[in-house]
Amino acid sequence: MNGFFYHFVDRTTGARSGTSEVSSIDTAILLCGVLMCRQCFSQDAQIPSLATQIYDNVNFNWMLNGGTTLSMGWTPDSGFIVNRWDTYCELMMLYLLAMASPTYPIPASS
Repeated sequence: MNGFFYHFVDRTTGARSGTSEVSSIDTAILLCGVLMCRQCFSQDAQIPSLATQIYDNVNFNWMLNGGTTLSMGWTPDSGFIVNRWDTYCELMMLYLLAMASPTYPIPASS
């Protein structure tokens, strides 16, 4: 959904598993790995290209949902999770990725 990934997916189909949410932090953790692969395997042109496409597709502004901080997630059943990433924890990677996004950057004030 808007480039974000579900917390749990069916490992055979890649489809949403159960009532799993689209997770902003799990997407950030995945993106850290994707961008590391982009750097480490740059000799194969397809890997950096695919990694860049994955990162560029994440619409961080959508996850702001009109607020100044990022939502923890979204479900098709009930919309955005009301809890936000607003207390220091693992959120740093999420905000750095979001602010540095070449396609959907969020304000540094977030």
